[in-house]
Amino acid sequence: SAFMPAAKESGSARVAERAYDAALSAGQKQQANQSLNLIRKLDPNSPRLAYERVLNEILEGKNGADHAEVLSKYIKDTRSPEIEFIKLGEHTSGMRDAGQRYALLRAVARSLPDDVRTELMLGQAAVASGEKKAALAHADKAARINPGRIQVLLGAAEIEFSVSPDAAQKRLRRFLAKHPDNLQIRIARVKALVDHAEPAQLERELRHIDKLG
Repeated sequence: SAFMPAAKESGSARVAERAYDAALSAGQKQQANQSLNLIRKLDPNSPRLAYERVLNEILEGKNGADHAEVLSKYIKDTRSPEIEFIKLGEHTSGMRDAGQRYALLRAVARSLPDDVRTELMLGQAAVASGEKKAALAHADKAARINPGRIQVLLGAAEIEFSVSPDAAQKRLRRFLAKHPDNLQIRIARVKALVDHAEPAQLERELRHIDKLG
């Protein structure tokens, strides 16, 4: 990566962070460690160092009173907090305790602006931890933030289907009442109906899809 030489020459911890991210994306562990050491040298108080420390402690199964605060502080000061939150969700997917993971993500998200991706990530984490009411609430909030986007509707319905198939069906039916010829949502509804609908109901949906196709 060109970032590493540039970081050394400029003495910029920010550029060293770019080098670290580039090395991680490329799966270059040795270069990533070198970049992290350079960040440590250039800026011992870097929020990114604190973030990485906390992340490592979390993945090692350690609890810390400052974990959510450190993660939140770093994420909300980045250019794209919503993207960084999604990355955090991905990085913490290996936590052994799904309940702790959901609680951590929820605590971090409190300081971030409302965002569809944040709510869908929280909804998925809530499903994994068995927090059914919370999962439904996150799905509903995501759909309310951006009610007209198909991918958001599908994401919300997927979360709802995991904990309450009736809630997912209700959401899809409401949409189809206004947009009966939307093939993508029709197909999603059929998938949701397969294990839970009467054969006649499923047959009606399949005929509708056949006409649209």
